Amino acid sequence: MSENPYTNIRNNYFKHYREFKKLKKYKRKEFKSKIVKQLDNLLTKNPKEYCNLVNKLKGETEETRDTPETSINNSTRTKYFQDLNSPSDTNKSKINLLNNMLDDLEKENMSNVLDYKVTNQEIFKAITNLKPGKACGLDLILNDTLKLENSL
Repeated sequence: MSENPYTNIRNNYFKHYREFKKLKKYKRKEFKSKIVKQLDNLLTKNPKEYCNLVNKLKGETEETRDTPETSINNSTRTKYFQDLNSPSDTNKSKINLLNNMLDDLEKENMSNVLDYKVTNQEIFKAITNLKPGKACGLDLILNDTLKLENSL
């Protein structure tokens, strides 16, 4: 039987590729554990070096950290927050429409049940419907007290 010559090459390639992936994973773990040990040691012994190592891991240097290109100027920040709280153009038309509708409703002379005066009979009826033994409200008057006053 004749084997395809590329099969052997292909098998070797995948074998080396698997070994490469294992080695890469091992080296990554080794690097991370080394950095963690370094950080633990530097935190207590040399805080300045600790900060430098953290910044190095972040990819920052003293020059890039203090450059004005990375910071936001005050006018840009102010404009951002002003625009954040203002309605968008699409919502402005809806807001104007709603305001016009509200103005029209206010102009109409609508009679509302809440606009009528409360009669003594309605108050007495409400007091008689109160449940006894309940806690008092914000006025600190018990329902029982109101019922007693109503009966007199």
